Amino acid sequence: MRRARIAILAAAAAASWLAPAAALPATTRLQNADRDAPGATGEKTVDRLGAAIERRIAGTASADDVRIDADWRRKSAIVSCRVYGNGVGIWRDQTQFTLTHAQVLDLLRAIQAARFSAMEKTYGGEEEQEEGEKEREKEKEKEKVYLRGSVSLRIGSDLKRVGQYMDGEQSKALATLAGKILAVSEKAAKTGVGATSLSDGLAKVASGKLAPESLQVYAQNRADRPGEGHEDGNWILRIDGRRVLDRTSTDAKTSVSRLLILSEDDFRKFAEILRDADPQGLPRNLYATQMVNVDIRLLAGRANLSARQYAGKTAETLGEKQAAFDRLLAALRALHERVEKQGGTVSAAAE
Repeated sequence: MRRARIAILAAAAAASWLAPAAALPATTRLQNADRDAPGATGEKTVDRLGAAIERRIAGTASADDVRIDADWRRKSAIVSCRVYGNGVGIWRDQTQFTLTHAQVLDLLRAIQAARFSAMEKTYGGEEEQEEGEKEREKEKEKEKVYLRGSVSLRIGSDLKRVGQYMDGEQSKALATLAGKILAVSEKAAKTGVGATSLSDGLAKVASGKLAPESLQVYAQNRADRPGEGHEDGNWILRIDGRRVLDRTSTDAKTSVSRLLILSEDDFRKFAEILRDADPQGLPRNLYATQMVNVDIRLLAGRANLSARQYAGKTAETLGEKQAAFDRLLAALRALHERVEKQGGTVSAAAE
């Protein structure tokens, strides 16, 4: 019964706002064009990234698939911002601002002038170790204390991040680039828009007062129990505005990542489902037949929800709050299924 109820909700969500698109969105077509550009096959990512930067500056490709992140330490705190190719920016995860197209191109020119695509992955610190899951986790912990800052650039499905540690070799070019990105963003943020809470932010996104890029959602489904719901499999969904990346694991060692750009109408309908579910008002621990984690971030607002089988708790224990979560989970599952069917395959680095 429980599985049937979720299946009905998922089907309803799919019918209402996840109907197949007639054609791929323009941004997706541009990403495919980048991937199929002359010399792309077998070409190093740094070279492809440099060529992609040049096409956006020259105007032969849209900058809508660009995302620039800068994080740099000021005294004891790291200050961060992100800028999207359409001009939407987020300052310190608190304020949405807007840059002109000319300002975005100016930042891309600064990235090009700094020869970012040819930079090392990290500067300073200890010698880089072989990358594995444990090494990456150690690196994250180390960054909390020893990282001076970083700059990231994503264009389509290509992503590069360059980090600078507090000790060892210092990259003046990276520091100058980060400073420029932060300075332009900080100035624009003085006339930006914020949200008083996650609920307020979701209402503003659904109404169009805040841009899709202000919203990030991470959802993970872990089917580690036999029986009901196990057929859903293991998948991770990362939503960054209208950009949706899905990674499905077929076994412990094999996974496939796919990318889909939602239409503005599909994104608005998804935002309305989020708003109506009111994740800020839901209990942190809810019921699900398998293990589910959902993290929702919108400017300074955040909700982290966990669902699984708890002792003494059933699908009806939390009443309407559980029903609201079920509708949200059904929409996320429907979106996962849509990206599986319609999304373009990308490398794991695109995450």
